Amino acid sequence: MWVELTCADPRVAFRGEWQGREGPDEIVALAREKAMALGLPIQVEIQRHGVWSIEPTGTVNPGRLFRPEKLPRSGVGRRGR
Repeated sequence: MWVELTCADPRVAFRGEWQGREGPDEIVALAREKAMALGLPIQVEIQRHGVWSIEPTGTVNPGRLFRPEKLPRSGVGRRGR
């Protein structure tokens, strides 16, 4: 399955096909442990499963923490555009 881990620490950051035997819940749990150990937020995206934001405290929330860099801003909702 395709997984993307977004983190400021390059040792944790990952994008590609997950080679481990872990399922989505286990990947999120591993990322939670890393976030707490490093004191850094981590965003986990698993294709066809969802996106989670993990705070350095270990709190796991559904949704994005970081805005994808490649998406252009649409300007929707801005007057005069």
